[in-house]
Amino acid sequence: MAADPDWNDPCAVLAWLTPQYYRVVAGKGVVEIRHGDATTTYGQANVDKLNALMQRLRFDCAAKNPQAKIRRRAFTAG
Repeated sequence: MAADPDWNDPCAVLAWLTPQYYRVVAGKGVVEIRHGDATTTYGQANVDKLNALMQRLRFDCAAKNPQAKIRRRAFTAG
């Protein structure tokens, strides 16, 4: 695992967490995040909470960098 990111920078946290996120989603591991005295563990059982964290980090990062665009994708059938 890479060194801890700057927790005050949502873009740095997002970059740090993304590879670990995909490992959890694929069922290959868990992510343990420590910030100060607080520890949170994410795994397959609570992937929805990890998804919410990733989405919040994406929006916070986009707000910090207005020139970066948030890309949304939708799938349509038929």
